[in-house]
Amino acid sequence: MMHYLIRRENGELLSTDLPQEQLDDAISFNKQYESDICPLSKKRRRQGSTAYNGLILYLCDYNPDTTNRVFKHQLEASKSFLRAFHRSYEELTNSEKKKTRRLKHNLSTYTSKIHQELFKLLPQDKISGSRSDQREVIKSILEKNLDHATTTLLRILKNSNLIKSEFDVYDFLHTSNPHIDPQKHSIHKVITLSLSPFWLDLVNKGISVNMKECDGEMIFDYKSMSSILCHVFDNATKYLVQDSEFSISVRDNNDFFDIVFDMISLRVKEDELEKIFEDGFSSDYSEKLGYAGTGVGMNVIRKLSDLNSFKLKFERKLDPASTIIKLNIPFDHNRLTISVPKKRKLGT
Repeated sequence: MMHYLIRRENGELLSTDLPQEQLDDAISFNKQYESDICPLSKKRRRQGSTAYNGLILYLCDYNPDTTNRVFKHQLEASKSFLRAFHRSYEELTNSEKKKTRRLKHNLSTYTSKIHQELFKLLPQDKISGSRSDQREVIKSILEKNLDHATTTLLRILKNSNLIKSEFDVYDFLHTSNPHIDPQKHSIHKVITLSLSPFWLDLVNKGISVNMKECDGEMIFDYKSMSSILCHVFDNATKYLVQDSEFSISVRDNNDFFDIVFDMISLRVKEDELEKIFEDGFSSDYSEKLGYAGTGVGMNVIRKLSDLNSFKLKFERKLDPASTIIKLNIPFDHNRLTISVPKKRKLGT
């Protein structure tokens, strides 16, 4: 029987099928080839190693019919396997680093915003230390700044929702078998709850939200839909033109319910229609506006929609007469439609 072990030059074990009791012996092996009697099994073995780009592959064979020549041929052939392993390992490592780096970056960003809002309302120099009257000091600050306190809480709520969405999205997109639980939900309630943390930002931009014909129930996974809507509304706060209307409606479309978002938002070029759903892509005008970010919002919307069998459609420049130019940046009448299947088996 042949066994293998792959490790780094520093001895870090990466992969093996060796029994636990043989690991130390194999990890410390530093020769190209050797034929000896295994001190544990008391059987003759042939063992050897080959290296590639910082990785070392160790082989050992206990088959008495294997000749030195055959074993050395197998060892030489294993170099191709080691190169393939190195390539796959590097790709997997880089992919995992990218995912965790993005999650860490987004969580750090939202957490920092929460801290900034809190510190603006409650300056550290006024509440720090072991003062026995700290609670009274905080109460006094809040009572004198009710409007500021209300705004702070709304902004904290928004960023807390974004943090929750980050964890939910990470679980959905990076789990081999993500759990989807389709249940009946009031679409008006889900839209309203998802929209409320972003209301202040929309109001500050002079955007009026027109929710019409949004009654009724749909079957969908609540966490998925909440995350989708969270990204839709986060994009709305960034890309809708000031002093415009954001229309949200639900339409019956044969086997689907269409959730329709009509808006005057940043122009998307014809050749960017498919690209806006790609991971990491930022449109030309998004970069000019200074909102390029990491380009993951629309990609998350698409991936979660695919996971839930939703249909997704983005239509650009529906009414050219409604185009608005602000600081040489065009905003058009665009529409995002999320189509939810009417018939779907309820989860358990």
